[in-house]
Amino acid sequence: FFRGIFSLTRAGLAGSISSCCTNPIYEGHNMYAIVSTGGKQYKVAKGDVIDVEKLNAQPGEQVMLDVLMVNDGKSINVNAESLADQKVACKVLEQFRGEKQLVFKFKKRKRYHRLKGHRQNLTKLEVVSIPGESEAAEQATTDAE
Repeated sequence: FFRGIFSLTRAGLAGSISSCCTNPIYEGHNMYAIVSTGGKQYKVAKGDVIDVEKLNAQPGEQVMLDVLMVNDGKSINVNAESLADQKVACKVLEQFRGEKQLVFKFKKRKRYHRLKGHRQNLTKLEVVSIPGESEAAEQATTDAE
């Protein structure tokens, strides 16, 4: 019973998202890229602000991130050879430290407990451009005309 409700809900949600993205008003909002930095992968679109592991760059500088996948709204490109020279441009907004993470070690009946804190150094980035963005914008303007 619950599986049926869940699948109907998922199908209904997917239907509303796909109809939203085919509307010309939302053209270009479904374009995104998967980038890799600091051993992690992030899904980004133009204008997104993300927190990544610390990069050696000052606020205001521009950094380029490696691209693993690009979705331009009509096709998905995962070909490593064609994406090798493409980069996502990001602007460094600030260097900061994340929230404190508490590490607690405990052994019962041994009177052993240790509490240690950790704060990760992070960099806040704003996505300036993603590959294929200008091509999609040109195609959208020609389609509108």
